Amino acid sequence: EDDPGFGRLLKVELNALGRAAIHVTSAEDALNVLKETKPSAVLLDLHLPGASGEDLLRSVSSDFADRVPVVIITAAVLEKRDRARLAVLGAQGVIMKTHGAARIAALDIANRLSDRERIAPIRGHRSAA
Repeated sequence: EDDPGFGRLLKVELNALGRAAIHVTSAEDALNVLKETKPSAVLLDLHLPGASGEDLLRSVSSDFADRVPVVIITAAVLEKRDRARLAVLGAQGVIMKTHGAARIAALDIANRLSDRERIAPIRGHRSAA
């Protein structure tokens, strides 16, 4: 998330649900964090400096698909075909940036992680970026 205010809000909402969060503002930083911290989930803004969100989604899906659910969060109006393309690339959901979006995104991630943990416990720390 390249908007510092919204990024802080996402982090607060995730922390309130008992999830640690790391906020980064560029695609390059996101890739570095993914390699260094092995997060449990990713909330991905489609418009990041350094690379498109779709390019980052491709990287995350090819390198971390088996362990990292990715949820897109965007202000862009997406057509049905855009959502389908994102799903093919590995996105497990899309949340529109509207009033309450940070809370909705945090709840979505927490629910996805809870479902995964019931199926197969995730080893290591429990964080979401």
